[in-house]
Amino acid sequence: MSESTTEIYCDIFTCTVRLCVPPTKRFLAENYLSHPTIRATTKLISKRLVWTSMDKDVLRWIRSLISFQRVKIQRRTNSEPGHFEVPDA
Repeated sequence: MSESTTEIYCDIFTCTVRLCVPPTKRFLAENYLSHPTIRATTKLISKRLVWTSMDKDVLRWIRSLISFQRVKIQRRTNSEPGHFEVPDA
């Protein structure tokens, strides 16, 4: 391990040690998430990371993502009943 003067802070008040993330690095590592819902994404991030105003920041970040907006789009097609010929056995 190299000698470094960088300090890393962690939250140890829960059963899981979570990294305290500085504002400039908050959403860089989480870009690969699938963004299932706002609540699920917040839960995924909060399992590993922690910072003040996390819920508000995650909500704002998710709403700004185009990929998240695309996931929410649900298209429903209304097809007319059609006539299908039954093949002979």
